[in-house]
Amino acid sequence: MAPTNPTLLIIPGSFSKYGAYDPFLALLRERNFTALAVALPSTQKRYPLPPATLQDDAAHVRGVVGSLIAEGDGTEVVVLAHSYGGTVAAEALAGLGIEEGKRGGVKKVVYLTAVVPKVGETQIQAMRMEGNPLLTETVSPIY
Repeated sequence: MAPTNPTLLIIPGSFSKYGAYDPFLALLRERNFTALAVALPSTQKRYPLPPATLQDDAAHVRGVVGSLIAEGDGTEVVVLAHSYGGTVAAEALAGLGIEEGKRGGVKKVVYLTAVVPKVGETQIQAMRMEGNPLLTETVSPIY
C-alpha cells in the first residue's frame, strides 16, 4: 500500500484575507493532498463579543488539529504557519506531535515568514531586540 500524504493545514497571518490561500490550496489538492486554511477568531468580526485573543486563536487551531488527527484512525498533519500564524502554532500545537506507538499527530511545522516564539511567549516578547549582538550599531533612517 502506498503511503498517504499528510493533511496540510495553513494557519494564516493576522492580515490575511479569508480565501487568500485558495489558489495555493487548489494546487495542493491537485497533487492529492488534503489541504485547508483555518480562519482565526481574531481575524473575524465578533461584535458584540470582545475581540479574540491569541489564546482564542490557539484554542481554535488546537481543536481543528485535534479533529484532523482523530479522523481516519490517526491522520498525520503538517502545519504551514504564515506570519502571525507562527505565534498561534507555537501556542496551539504543544503536545500534539506524533508519539511512538500512536497513530497520527503533527508531523512537522513549517514557518513561512513567521515569528517563532517559545511556548508561552507572546509575539511581542519573541520580537524583542535588546541584547541582540547583531544590532550593536544604531543606523539613522534615510528620508
